[in-house]
Amino acid sequence: MQQTRKDSEFTPVHVSVIIPTLDEAENLPACIRSVGAGLPGVEIIVSDGGSTDGTTAVAANLGARVVAAPVRHRASQLNLAAQYANGGVLLFLHADTLLPAGWLESLQSAFRSEPELAGGAFRRRFDSDSLILRATCALGSMRSRILGWFLGDQAMFVLTAEFWRLGGFRPLDTCEDLDFSVRLSGSSKTRLLGPPVLSSARRFRNRGPFVQSMLDIRHAVRFLVSRTTSQTAATPLDSREAAARSPRAGHRLAFPPSAEPRGSRRIHPHHPPFPS
Repeated sequence: MQQTRKDSEFTPVHVSVIIPTLDEAENLPACIRSVGAGLPGVEIIVSDGGSTDGTTAVAANLGARVVAAPVRHRASQLNLAAQYANGGVLLFLHADTLLPAGWLESLQSAFRSEPELAGGAFRRRFDSDSLILRATCALGSMRSRILGWFLGDQAMFVLTAEFWRLGGFRPLDTCEDLDFSVRLSGSSKTRLLGPPVLSSARRFRNRGPFVQSMLDIRHAVRFLVSRTTSQTAATPLDSREAAARSPRAGHRLAFPPSAEPRGSRRIHPHHPPFPS
């Protein structure tokens, strides 16, 4: 019989906000402040891929825990940080994306009103006046509501137990966010929340909003087609197996040095992420 933990043994941390970084010292302060450093029930974990611009010092000074990943790989960095998370909910946030005021209340309300909810994401808007980007955000919200497919710059969130049940993020170079959300929505209930996050439009500057958006769509379609036709679909992993597959060899925890990874811990499947 599976052994479970008593309610009194659960940590008071309800949400673990995980931010993958690589040379994000300029953007990180605003990102962390949007989360609310020191907010009761919320911890911030920065998973760094080898920054040389002082990102880790900035994160530590702002109250975040910093995990130094052994490789520069977003999926691996996210999986590694999840092993150190104490929260019943994981929220994955890009360093150039800001959470809206009231984000925690929105998250709490969603989970309390829908006990079967497993995860989801926020609506998104860009810090740009481009009509094309406004249109892509509107289409993205439609996609999220109808299909339950989310992207990384939407501040995706998921119950910790569900994250490990699905095996975390697959070791993909791109589209790890889309892949995870497709798997999540295929087996559990998801929801799109508001108000929207504010994401940087910096990646659209070189090619322009239209060309870059078309390239993004083409890339996503190719990924989904290859995923559908692939004969190597992964099986959901036990949390301990998922932790073992995460590239932890040679990793080090930068701040604090005494912390231990929690990849093998289980969250009680019936314990609500937010107490009433």
